[in-house]
Amino acid sequence: MNFNDLYPKPQILALHKENEFPYSETTQDKHYQKWYARVKKRSSEIKSQINQIYRVRVLNGGGEKILYNETLTGLDHNDNEIEFDHLVGRWEKPVFRKQYDEETDAQIAAEILRHDPQYDIAYSPEKILELAAKGPVDTLSLVINTGSRKYGGVGIYSVEEFAYAEFPALEEKGRTGRAIEIEIQKTPSNKKGQA
Repeated sequence: MNFNDLYPKPQILALHKENEFPYSETTQDKHYQKWYARVKKRSSEIKSQINQIYRVRVLNGGGEKILYNETLTGLDHNDNEIEFDHLVGRWEKPVFRKQYDEETDAQIAAEILRHDPQYDIAYSPEKILELAAKGPVDTLSLVINTGSRKYGGVGIYSVEEFAYAEFPALEEKGRTGRAIEIEIQKTPSNKKGQA
């Protein structure tokens, strides 16, 4: 993984450049750059741990997506561990308000109207299992986000339930605490009985 260009997000910088609109660094950008400056000499030793995984139902036909909280741990020049926590799989796309510039006879970006959430990771059971393998066994938090509510946490769902159960079943268990029956879908990657 190339840790040099995590923040600011390259896709956000590209949109600002395309719209010729100056980019202002966020607190997250500054925190990351400070962290990376301290650990970059030993970037091959940076470790990643997944602490929380979300299955998100994106409204308006967006389907299901995955987000996760990751802690990156690197060593500074004194061998001190330094951590950086961030959310992976979601970013905010700037939407620019344009106006006509008579001098240049062109439309220019005058301001940012809003930021629309963008999701990068499509849901699949295999991706959930891959991420869960990078987390702590006893304290990995598994959460569903319905768009209006969140359910889950540590010990609410098993990794297998979280990976394979249908979203409404996970929502029901989160709301009521009742056990759920899951049927593992046989996909090319688990046809031989692998779950």
